[in-house]
Amino acid sequence: MKATSIKAVFTNLLFVLGVILIILGASRGTSILVRLVAFEKYPLGYYPEARCRLAPAPISENGEVMPKVDINCEESLELERKIKLTDDVVNSVTFLVAGIVLALGFRRFIFESHKVN
Repeated sequence: MKATSIKAVFTNLLFVLGVILIILGASRGTSILVRLVAFEKYPLGYYPEARCRLAPAPISENGEVMPKVDINCEESLELERKIKLTDDVVNSVTFLVAGIVLALGFRRFIFESHKVN
C-alpha cells in the first residue's frame, strides 16, 4: 500500500469515529433532557429508588429493635441523583466534544485530498 492510501484510510476512519461520537453524545444528551422533563426527580436504578422503602428495622432475639443502617436514606438518594446526573452530563459532553474535534480535524484532510490541482 502506498503511504497516501494508508493516510486516507486512517483519516477516514478517524472522521467516521468522530461522527459516531457526535451521534452518541447527542443521543445521550437527549436522553438526559427527556429524563429531566419527564420525571419529577432524576431517575436511578430500581434498587436505589426502593432501598428507602424497605421493611422496618428487624427485631433482635432479645426483643430489642436493631438500629437502621442508613438513617439519612433520602439525603443519600438525593446526593446519588446529583452524582448520576453530573456523570451523565459529563459523559455526554465529552462524547460530543471529542466527536466534534475528530470530525472537524480530519474533515479537512478528507475533503482537501479530493481537490484536483
